Amino acid sequence: MFTIDFGRDAREFERAMQTFGRDAKWAAVVATNKVAGMVKERLTAELPSIFDRPTPFTMRSMFVRRASMAKLFAEVGFKDFAAKGTPATKYLRPQVDGGPRRAKRFERLLQSAGILPSGWFAMPGDNAELDAFGNMSRGQLTKALSHIRSFAADRGQNRSQTRKSRGKRRKEQYFAAKPGNPGLAPGIYKRAGAKGRDAQPVLFFVRKAPTYRKRFPFDRITAAVVKQHLAPEFRAALEQAVAASRAKGFRR
Repeated sequence: MFTIDFGRDAREFERAMQTFGRDAKWAAVVATNKVAGMVKERLTAELPSIFDRPTPFTMRSMFVRRASMAKLFAEVGFKDFAAKGTPATKYLRPQVDGGPRRAKRFERLLQSAGILPSGWFAMPGDNAELDAFGNMSRGQLTKALSHIRSFAADRGQNRSQTRKSRGKRRKEQYFAAKPGNPGLAPGIYKRAGAKGRDAQPVLFFVRKAPTYRKRFPFDRITAAVVKQHLAPEFRAALEQAVAASRAKGFRR
């Protein structure tokens, strides 16, 4: 989150306060909120050049907390709430700061199903189906979970030798290879080939968290917009405020 205020350039604001009082304070609120909106627009406009096909959710990931007469600063940042899925701050902030990423929603789902070991992460394999935004297809993930759970249920009910169970298992398309499997790296695989014997990787399970490099120059972009626009917007707003007060015969 970035705070927008006059900071080191506060001397101009302080001088204006001494001369124009409430008019200067009102102008500071107007200018700060206008520049906060500019920052949000600029950061949002940068997203498609930094990320591959950002989703509509990501394009709406910024928020602005506006300044007021009681709070002479505004804040711009990533939303930290999502009714469904992962809040924007959890997957975008690492792109700003760098470092290891947190577990994604589908990884937590795999862990709760007992498929992905606790503390491990999932990386797309060559046969992962990606959506229009380059993310793991929910449809494929749902199908894989359904097949794996169905297989586990058959084994748990000791029905593996029945005709119904054998037929069901012949239709299985996905299976999980857990750590320690002698033939396959840990992950989720899709059966292929004439008899379904070939295993094609959909997800690989890894112990180490994927690491993000710093890709999104959030602070640099914000600081540049503030430096360019805050002082001019304050002067323009102050001029309007003083003119309006004079026209009415009083100051705000």
